Formats: sequence, structure tokens, C-alpha cells
Amino acid sequence: MASTQRVATGAGPTWTVVAGDFRVAEPAEQYLEYLRGTDRSPNTIRSYAQGLALWWSFLE
Repeated sequence: MASTQRVATGAGPTWTVVAGDFRVAEPAEQYLEYLRGTDRSPNTIRSYAQGLALWWSFLE
């Protein structure tokens, strides 16, 4: 089951999606990285990460 994980960076905290095998879900991370590059709110990134984690769980 996938979940979200808070990550501390130099630019401040952000979120990522961790798959059931405890590895970062790369396709989800690529999309979240795109969102970070467009200066989205941390709350927006968190919401998208939660939705992507649910979707990744379904795919697993």
C-alpha cells in the first residue's frame, strides 16, 4: 500500500509518494517535481501526493 512521506529540503518541506516496497514511486515523483517547479503551494503538493498515493495503491 502506497503512502505519502514528508521530505525536508533546503527550500522547505515537501511531499512524495512511497510505494508498498518503501521505494519512491518514480512516475508520481516526476509529476510532483513538475508541480514544485511551477511554484505550487506546499498544501497543493501534499493534496496531489495523497491522491497519487491512493492511485498507486490501486495500481499495486
